[in-house]
Amino acid sequence: MAHLGANDLIDVVNDRARGMSTVPVLYDMERTAYWIAGFTIIHAMMAFLFMTRLGWVSRLGIVAGLCLLIIANVVILKNKTPEATLRVLPLFHSAMLLYAVGICSGAFFVL
Repeated sequence: MAHLGANDLIDVVNDRARGMSTVPVLYDMERTAYWIAGFTIIHAMMAFLFMTRLGWVSRLGIVAGLCLLIIANVVILKNKTPEATLRVLPLFHSAMLLYAVGICSGAFFVL
């Protein structure tokens, strides 16, 4: 949900022009930034629960990804603009990549 909120925040001008009812259109930029942060917090809580079942390599990948998400959220909350969100969107994608690589590597080391 945080990633989707970030995508919506980036494309708010187009959403308004098309009459779409996305989160930034329905609310505003500031509340959308808090929406992204809120879902990131929920995501982090679930990630910590998930990590209790994983080995250290997988945990390392997830913690690294969460660090990227924290950086992205700080930038979004500070600026609350589509441009700032677009600059940090690759951090969301990199976090997902770190999760996948960490979990796969952890499974490989168990074998």
